[in-house]
Amino acid sequence: MAATTETNEQVFARLDAEHGGRAEGFETPDGDIIVIAPPANATLVYQGYFDASRKAMVNGDVSQHDLNVTFILDCTVHPERSAAKTILKKYPALALAVSREAEQMLGGSIKKLGKVSKKPNKTP
Repeated sequence: MAATTETNEQVFARLDAEHGGRAEGFETPDGDIIVIAPPANATLVYQGYFDASRKAMVNGDVSQHDLNVTFILDCTVHPERSAAKTILKKYPALALAVSREAEQMLGGSIKKLGKVSKKPNKTP
């Protein structure tokens, strides 16, 4: 019996279903894909990313790009980690785009229901 090969769309649909409709998929120009989903330890993953980003701004000992890559790898469900790292090396700008999506996926896209109170402008 011949092995069947899933298309990128099928891989994404399968993984999205496995992760409760919360997966995000990204396809490179040459057809590689990275699929991310909220990790089981999402709070610890995001907290570690946030804390490391703040320390990096102060100390400058780690690049934001490297932190983005680590954050993405912690959320990646396809392909396996070393293959995802290879894709991110080939397309370095992908790290920023995917890390922004990962932040949204972990709660950065909450709906704002009201405005923050502001003092009225004084007119002369």
